[in-house]
Amino acid sequence: MTTHTDREGGTGADRASITDFYDRFTGKLIRDYVQGNVRQLRAFELVRSSIGPDTRTVLDVGCGIGASSASYIEGCTGTTVHGVDISPNNIRVATALFGGPRLRFSVSDMETPPDDQRYDLIALVDMHEHIPRDKWPRFHQVIEQCLGEHGTVVTTTPSPLHQQYLREHKPAGLQVVDETLELEDVAALADRLGGRVIRYDWVGVYHRNDYVHTVISRAPRFDEIPRRARWVSHVRPPVILSRAEDLLRRVAVQVERRRRALHVRRALGISVVALIVAAADAVRCVTHPGHRAVHAWGQIAVSS
Repeated sequence: MTTHTDREGGTGADRASITDFYDRFTGKLIRDYVQGNVRQLRAFELVRSSIGPDTRTVLDVGCGIGASSASYIEGCTGTTVHGVDISPNNIRVATALFGGPRLRFSVSDMETPPDDQRYDLIALVDMHEHIPRDKWPRFHQVIEQCLGEHGTVVTTTPSPLHQQYLREHKPAGLQVVDETLELEDVAALADRLGGRVIRYDWVGVYHRNDYVHTVISRAPRFDEIPRRARWVSHVRPPVILSRAEDLLRRVAVQVERRRRALHVRRALGISVVALIVAAADAVRCVTHPGHRAVHAWGQIAVSS
């Protein structure tokens, strides 16, 4: 088991230990996909809100099992997504679950560009903090090489308050690499990309101000807002649900969970109950992608 050491200010973790750590994350990511994870859903929503009619290509860095990548093409008929992750296990599962003409997945540690393409949007959902700080200059250089001339970078990260709380009270909740991104770090990334920070929000998911949502754009929009829309606040109003509305929402969530559980069973041959009972590192996907994955003896073995 990978130890949680040197989590800030430089890390002793090498690529092999980091890869092993995230290979062991696959089971948790599948459970999050089926059962729903509010932090992830809020982050995916931020990325989708940044996908415009001219966004044709998206690079999803740290895509995990591909749930984020799949959500980005919803309602976007002309958009394709390339999901990359350091974990081969995650990429094999992502390919089995979501791979298709508009979704492709590959293994990458982003120390070099994953391909020769320039992307309209690069999504870094809860992953920048898992790059060792001493590797940030190279990571930012690669992001710069991958980003299109008018491209946008969307990031979500734990807030400094969140990271401080974990270090002081719940160090076991930290991952093998878990840095803290401050505002000056975001500004440095924007400067390196030749872009501007057009959104920097501390948001509350589980606690007030526990995550930070950021959008950096190389070409911020400055088109006129229609007069009828100028009087409407774009700040989300407080959600007030009646009991009937709350019941309908709960029913919809249960239906979606069942649909996703069925999708996982068909694609991977594993039940969510087995995932809940099994340890997270019991879910392994072996051999090559492109075939149906079958769960057996604590592993996901891909078969034709």
